[in-house]
Amino acid sequence: MSLEILTIGGATFDSIIDYADPETLNLHSARGTLSYLLLEEGKKIEITSLDTSIGGGATNSAVAFHRLGFKAHCLCKVGDDVIGDKVLGDLGALGVATDYVLRAKGVPTAFSTVIPSLQGDRTVFAYRGANATWQLADLPWEHMKAHQQFYVTSLSGESAQCLPAIVQFATEHGIRVALNPGISQLRQGGSFIAESLKGVEMLMLNSAEAKQ
Repeated sequence: MSLEILTIGGATFDSIIDYADPETLNLHSARGTLSYLLLEEGKKIEITSLDTSIGGGATNSAVAFHRLGFKAHCLCKVGDDVIGDKVLGDLGALGVATDYVLRAKGVPTAFSTVIPSLQGDRTVFAYRGANATWQLADLPWEHMKAHQQFYVTSLSGESAQCLPAIVQFATEHGIRVALNPGISQLRQGGSFIAESLKGVEMLMLNSAEAKQ
């Protein structure tokens, strides 16, 4: 029987743009060399290519797990809007179960504009939208018991407060937890993270998150 994985976290709709004549500025400071994208004030900038896709920690990881042969469910929250419908449709088309996708009334689906840099990195304008509106009462606790593995990604804004309860629930029901926290969880402080780590088997951080 295939391992059933529940990914928990953000869902967004991404717009990736390239534009004409990009410019960068390198600034040397005590923190090291920082690179900035330059946008001239008052200028109309021509976009040379535009692509859109679903994104977000929970959605991206659910698709990846499905492609690796696991049975993946995605627990995320989208708005009750056209973009939310698009996220649901794309997940279903990619083979990810959407039974647990939450809908927020009156709050738009999260949206990001991604601007690649000359060096191959990217700058992201991120609107958190429904991702930041999780409440513990929203979660389908009974259905969550059916999974052997939780993969918890970034929970934005006030939604970060749900992390300890999710990890505690997993521990009580013998569910393994892998955690890839975002900056919202990390900014809650050391005691908050320490409480959650008691039930976590695998912790994943990039360098900026580790420094936080």
